[in-house]
Amino acid sequence: MSESENKVSFCKEKVGVDPRLLSYFLFVKAVDVPAKKGSILMPDSAIRDFEVRQNIGLVLAKGPSACTGPHEDKYCEIGDWIHYGILEREAVYPNGHRCHYITDDKIYAVLKPDEVEMYLDQRK
Repeated sequence: MSESENKVSFCKEKVGVDPRLLSYFLFVKAVDVPAKKGSILMPDSAIRDFEVRQNIGLVLAKGPSACTGPHEDKYCEIGDWIHYGILEREAVYPNGHRCHYITDDKIYAVLKPDEVEMYLDQRK
């Protein structure tokens, strides 16, 4: 399997779609917000509020120019967890998964997998 086929398979496996991104765009799956915290059922309004404030996600696909040229300091790969800008993103819901289209200049940091929980705990 070629590298590009492998990248498409990763996205299709995670959310069931194969987006063909243009230019500097990335397709990011946002962190799922649990319906329960411990044994407490979270109200829908609290889940929606947390989703709106959420800006950590898993990179599923990249456009051909993403993380190159003037933005190569914002380097990330498919499969990386990133912290990204909250204001300039476009939300979509393929097969019920909350995802965002963002441009590569909106990436603040590439996170290690074990750092994701730490960032999320700070935001609650």
